[in-house]
Amino acid sequence: MSKDVFDGFTANVFLDEDGDYLAHFVEMPNVSAFSDTPEEALKELAVAWQGVKESYQKHHEPIPKAPSRREYDNQSNTPFDVQLYQILTNEASKAEESLYPFIAQRLTGITEPKEVIPDPYEFMWQLSDDMVAEYDRIHKGATEDSGATGDQTEENWAQLFRKWLPRTYEVVTNGKIINQDGETSPELDVLVLKDTYSKELQNKRLYSATDVAAVFECKATLRASHIAEAVKTCAEIKNLYPVRVGTPYKELHTPIVYGLLAHSHSWKGNNSTPEVNIARNLYKYDSQHVSHPRQTLDLLCVADLAAWTSFKSAFVSRQNEPDKLVLSSYVERILSPDNQLEHFTPIVTLVSNLSQRLAWENPTLRNLADYYRITNVAGSPITKRQIDVLWSISTIYSEEVYSRFLADDYLTRSYAIWDEWADIFY
Repeated sequence: MSKDVFDGFTANVFLDEDGDYLAHFVEMPNVSAFSDTPEEALKELAVAWQGVKESYQKHHEPIPKAPSRREYDNQSNTPFDVQLYQILTNEASKAEESLYPFIAQRLTGITEPKEVIPDPYEFMWQLSDDMVAEYDRIHKGATEDSGATGDQTEENWAQLFRKWLPRTYEVVTNGKIINQDGETSPELDVLVLKDTYSKELQNKRLYSATDVAAVFECKATLRASHIAEAVKTCAEIKNLYPVRVGTPYKELHTPIVYGLLAHSHSWKGNNSTPEVNIARNLYKYDSQHVSHPRQTLDLLCVADLAAWTSFKSAFVSRQNEPDKLVLSSYVERILSPDNQLEHFTPIVTLVSNLSQRLAWENPTLRNLADYYRITNVAGSPITKRQIDVLWSISTIYSEEVYSRFLADDYLTRSYAIWDEWADIFY
């Protein structure tokens, strides 16, 4: 295979712990693929790289260059919401204030934000360090996820959410969800409750599906079996909720956020690529258990490694595909000193992305979610996706939404922030 296929990047192939051949770019380890033979792995890597480039082009962002072909251009690759940034810049100028103090005042209604607004990078980085240190303490001499160790792991994450989510949410551990038909979920580790939840049901550790905003499974050390279990349980939990219709957002999402959290991971060998192994298993079990984009896992966070967040494109069109498509995938942000923001931590991605998802269902949180997005505390994605999962819009959407796609020139529309007819949902 010609090296030009990889645009100057160096491809490496090795046999991983699970018996698969993994191919990845040495300079960008998150661009990767796997197969049964080294030759097929390289072919799959070429396909993956082509998809990565197409995704960067679609989002109007520069395609990464191999070091041998890179020229210094004095530009920042930090993404931001251009429309929102321009609006806020204009308003700040009219008020004769600089941009970020103006944003802080809009969010908090105070006059001296420097005294009360913490540095989100520095504070979140310290939280991540504390979380990893706590994992080390819990893990020593204890059986993973058993007895007090499992309870302490869940309580660590619950404390994080209690500190960073608005007070309108109650965070509890160890409970089940019950829907309007009397169906119940397995026991869940951490539940984020709306302020409408029943105190009586709380005493029974049973919560109405309409009162639960998010749930999380928590592990001390992440393994492949945990990913399989979480993806399967996620689909089951989301099936407890009635199917919503009316807009692409509603039909591609359920009202509840589901995530998998871990302090660390089990892939510690010298030649291990844990981020590749996790992503591969995520897509593998997604293909086995997810029958509709609304069932996908929303968040996967490993505190000392990376975070994955689900991504959905409401409408795509490809030359070789006769039908119009919905795309679902995962965005990865990893701790990497060469490719990441200085103060990035997966904990930041977790909290900021959770706030974004909660804000879709609770508009009172949108100022906070906009703040996280503008300051880009979630970090920069290393790749836009590893595998695109494609769905036919004729089988995914209701007749109402499907008909509108066919009637309108959907791809040429412009979208406001928080538009449920937007073409992309992170």
